[in-house]
Amino acid sequence: MLAGLTAVVESLHECSDHIAKALERAQAVAAARRAGMPLAEIFGQQEGLTVLERMTAVLGALSDTGSTLRRAEARALYAEGLSMEKIARLFGVSRQRVSSLLHAPALDRASPPSDRRRGGLAFTDPEFRMMAEALPHIVWVAAPDGAVEFLNTQGADYFGAPREAAYDWDWVDLVHPDDAARARADWVEATRSGCPFEIDYRLRRADGTWRRHAARALPFRGPDGQVAKWVGTATDIEDYRMPGRG
Repeated sequence: MLAGLTAVVESLHECSDHIAKALERAQAVAAARRAGMPLAEIFGQQEGLTVLERMTAVLGALSDTGSTLRRAEARALYAEGLSMEKIARLFGVSRQRVSSLLHAPALDRASPPSDRRRGGLAFTDPEFRMMAEALPHIVWVAAPDGAVEFLNTQGADYFGAPREAAYDWDWVDLVHPDDAARARADWVEATRSGCPFEIDYRLRRADGTWRRHAARALPFRGPDGQVAKWVGTATDIEDYRMPGRG
């Protein structure tokens, strides 16, 4: 149990550092936009991890931490003599889930976070959904072929879409007609090449207003090196546009 708590502390320190640096970078980008700099020039001057990369690392670290702590709790209770049935009732999960917690191998904290997550994040886990809902951005997850499988509440509310829906490729319908062909082509190329996806385009808000967004997505690869999932964000940058630019 002590090892699990130690892992929590280490992970939260890691997350705190990422969040602080992500906030610093986001503020720098906003200040540069207010000064009239184009996004291409801003990102060309920036070094190190992007905001999306840092927040993705936070999501992964918290997911790892939640799993580590829950596994430690289950093993501690089992060592004290509680049956798997009683632990399942305490945790509000199935007996099979408790069994998997008791027998799952521990994460190697000495390995870099990127190595620990090479098997792909469990995108349906409560930890991921909790973080996706907490972020003040549109957050989405797509299959390797580019079909969107998950959209957080921020995105669903922004578009006026059903909370649980099969978005697939219908997201292109939310892009301004003048930007849609480029958005689709760039996304197809990203899913084909496995390279990060970066684009600015106009998205239709629920009230029918078109607002410019900066969209970014990163691929997560499985043990075989193939893309297992895409995690992306879309951030409203309409208020930071240069005067006179479309």
